[in-house]
Amino acid sequence: MEPVEPDPFQELARVAFVSPHPDDAELCCGILIRRLIRSGIEVNYVCVTDGAPVEQDHLNLTSLPPNYDREAYKSTRHRETTRALDLLGVEPGCIEFLDYPDLGTLNHIHSIVENFGAILKDVDGVFCCPFEGGHPDHDVCRFALAESARLSAYSGKMFEYASYNVRGYQVFLKDSPADLTIIAEPEEEQFQKRIAEIFVSQKEMATQFKTNIECFRQVNAMLRADQFLAYEEAPDYEEFAFPGSHVLDKIREYLLSTILIT
Repeated sequence: MEPVEPDPFQELARVAFVSPHPDDAELCCGILIRRLIRSGIEVNYVCVTDGAPVEQDHLNLTSLPPNYDREAYKSTRHRETTRALDLLGVEPGCIEFLDYPDLGTLNHIHSIVENFGAILKDVDGVFCCPFEGGHPDHDVCRFALAESARLSAYSGKMFEYASYNVRGYQVFLKDSPADLTIIAEPEEEQFQKRIAEIFVSQKEMATQFKTNIECFRQVNAMLRADQFLAYEEAPDYEEFAFPGSHVLDKIREYLLSTILIT
């Protein structure tokens, strides 16, 4: 008889889900969020961007609605994620919006690192997207979280949740034998479909996310800076944003400014 693997979420009391955009954590982690809350674990949600790109900075975006109004779009995305979190059971006092511009996090790495530092000191578990070129804001948030963990000597658990990359939705770019897969019960799958339907402004993308499975992996919170200076493959976001080297250059600028590299 094979030994039963211990539940990596055991002994957690207060966790934070870092969502680079209004919808990431809800679509990738909704089943787990609901399970954790039902088991008595306090779930905090931190949305890093407002979900609204600054149009003039990213003219090659093709998914913005006609007659795009940034403030109206920002409000729409805020309402959608607030409604989804309410259905999932996240308490209003556990929700925080940092409101950086979508696709603009790479220009605010210092302050995001500080924001995350304040979050880490109050939780014993944190969840974030991986660093794999799925979206530039995902990569910046993952780097900033690692940097905050390093600066604060974070001792809690850290997990990555599968989002999307060149391989598709809710798969990690590089498979790991330590992946943690959650299979939804029929009721959970139907509930997660309701969550996906809330994000009308992101309908084309939201329907690509699976509602019957979620994938996670526990990672070392203390990653070296040089693990965020290159990609294994060309980033998926080059198709809709800017060259991957632009994000890496901003990370190097941050590291140079903190005299971590020369």
